[in-house]
Amino acid sequence: LNVSVSGRVYLRDTDHPLENADVRLVDATTGEARGTVSLRDGRFLISQIPPGTYDVSFDDYVLASPRSITVG
Repeated sequence: LNVSVSGRVYLRDTDHPLENADVRLVDATTGEARGTVSLRDGRFLISQIPPGTYDVSFDDYVLASPRSITVG
């Protein structure tokens, strides 16, 4: 069973959506990466994600704190 991961990215606050950001999910076990680019309003969708734990990153941007998600 594969699911999708969606969200929105912002630069500092919700008044500044981040357009054209490379959003990546990296499988914490295998290192396999899946990604997409955020839209003008900061929205993104990455489909066909197998269950597992993923580290979230954005190319050319530094997160205030590391993020990971678990897909069930």
